[in-house]
Amino acid sequence: MKNCFQIFHIDNDTCGPRHRAMDQLVRDFENHFTNLGLKTSAPSSLQEAEEMAERMNLRFEHSQEDRKGGKTGFMKGEIGVWLSTISTVRAFLETDFEILLILEDDVHLEQEGISIINEYIQKLPKSFDFFFLYTPENQFPIYGRKKHIKSYLRKNYFFDDPAKLTEVYQHWSNAAYLVSRKGAKKFLNSVDREISLPVDWHLLRGNFRSFSFKPEGPKPFRLLEIASTIQLDRKAES
Repeated sequence: MKNCFQIFHIDNDTCGPRHRAMDQLVRDFENHFTNLGLKTSAPSSLQEAEEMAERMNLRFEHSQEDRKGGKTGFMKGEIGVWLSTISTVRAFLETDFEILLILEDDVHLEQEGISIINEYIQKLPKSFDFFFLYTPENQFPIYGRKKHIKSYLRKNYFFDDPAKLTEVYQHWSNAAYLVSRKGAKKFLNSVDREISLPVDWHLLRGNFRSFSFKPEGPKPFRLLEIASTIQLDRKAES
């Protein structure tokens, strides 16, 4: 199986820990996945972000610094992530790779991470769209809540092998996830000209066939304690 990966990383002089983390990810994966090596969209201002989006025939609803009163506002970094995701998925579909791995630059691959990822890939149904390889710990309690019981019991049991896959249950985070060719096409088809949700909400709330690991299952990644560039963007725009 031919797979590729893309790391979202903003190249500037203020985020040394992120540079080092990205370099380590490249070393970790370069012998296992092909690096697409695309440039991450990094608009310098909200206005530039909106102009970049307009050139891609996209418009973001309620583009503003903060989300208030139930409205959906976007920071320049969030729009950049959207543009990077769309560009990466488009580039992936122009290749003959079967699976795309998208990573943010603040994840760290565990010692057995490659083996865990490959084991999960072997277990994935052929018709999957997305598989989320990182779930924030504060999302683990969601697994098994009453509103999720029917979806889990269709193909999984709460007390069976924790290494088995389950339908996705987290509410946020695109720190590390796999995209199939079918999922990539569905994602692009799902993007309306007016976008009203962050990318992770769009994927996790959308009509996709998405999977993840159980809270007790093997975890290929952990999140590094590095300042968020999106949060830095928020301060800069305030």
